[in-house]
Amino acid sequence: MGAPQGSCLSPIMFIILIADISEWTINAVIEGFADDITASCIENNITNTISALENEASNILKFMASNRLIANDSKTSLVIFGKKTGDETTCTVKVGSAKIVEKSSIKLLGLEISNDLKWKKHAEQLNNCLNYKLYMFKHIRDLLPDRVIPSISNALIISNIRYGLPVFLRPRLSDADPLSSISNRLQISHNNMTRAWLKVRRSDKTNMKNARTDLGIMSVNQMAVLSILSETKKIISYNTIPWIKTIICNHGTSNINTRASTSHKLRSLHSKSGKNNGGFINQATMLWNSIPMELRDPLCSDSVFKRKAKKWIISSNIP
Repeated sequence: MGAPQGSCLSPIMFIILIADISEWTINAVIEGFADDITASCIENNITNTISALENEASNILKFMASNRLIANDSKTSLVIFGKKTGDETTCTVKVGSAKIVEKSSIKLLGLEISNDLKWKKHAEQLNNCLNYKLYMFKHIRDLLPDRVIPSISNALIISNIRYGLPVFLRPRLSDADPLSSISNRLQISHNNMTRAWLKVRRSDKTNMKNARTDLGIMSVNQMAVLSILSETKKIISYNTIPWIKTIICNHGTSNINTRASTSHKLRSLHSKSGKNNGGFINQATMLWNSIPMELRDPLCSDSVFKRKAKKWIISSNIP
C-alpha cells in the first residue's frame, strides 16, 4: 500500500501500483507519466462527453479505493476540445462529491495545452520564463569563468527552449518558408542569450548566425528540426509511439519493393487541399524524407544519427 517518499524504488513501485488503471475504464483512453494521469473520452456532443467522463471518473475512483489511494480534486482539471453550440455554457464534471469546472487550458508535463489546440498561451508563459532566466544570466555572466558559460546557458535557457519543441514549433527548411510568431519570439530570446554570452550589446550589430557558429550552438529552428528528427528516429527504431509508427511506416500490403521503401522513406500525408499541415506527423515525414539516405538506414546508430543529422542541418543552411 503506497510508496515511501524519497526512495530510489518509489517511482517504480508507484508505476506498478497504478499500472492496471486502464483495466478499470471502458471508454476512456488512459495516458500517464508517473502520477500525471489523463482520461480522454471522445463523443459526438457535449452531453454524451460529460456523461462518459463522469462514468469513467466513477470507475477510476473505484480503482483508487481498491488500492487505498485518495483522489485530490484540487489537482483535477477538465478541458473540452471541440466546437460548442451557441447555447452551451461552461461545463462541469462530477468526480465523487467534487465538481470540476472546465478550463480553457491545462498544464500537462510542462506544456500549456489550450482547448483551441493553439500554442499562444504556452508561448507567452515560456517567453516570461525565458525573460526571467535571461535576467539572471546577464547578471551572473561577468562573475563566471568562460569555461562554465556553455553549461549555465544550457541549463538556464536552451533547455527551456528545447523542451517540447517537436510538439509546438513548426520548423523551416529555408528562409523562404514562413516564420511563425512563436519561433520569432523564441529566437529573440536566444539571440539575447548569445549577446550576453559574448558580452556584446544589440547596438554592436553582431551577426547572430556567425556568433552561433563561433559558439557551436544551433538556432531555435535548427534545434526544432533536430528534435523532430530524433523523435522520429526513436519512433521508427524503438516503436515509442506505436500508432504514429503505423501511420508513417505503412506502405501497404504489396510485396513489391518501391523506391520509397528501399530508401527507407516515410509515407507522406496530405490534406484534401494537397498541402501538408503543421502537425508533428507531417513535419516528421517531410524532414525524414529530406535527410541523406545513410541517416534513414535502420542500422544507423543513435549516436551517429544525432551527430550526422546535426552536421546535415548546419551544412544545409537551414535557418
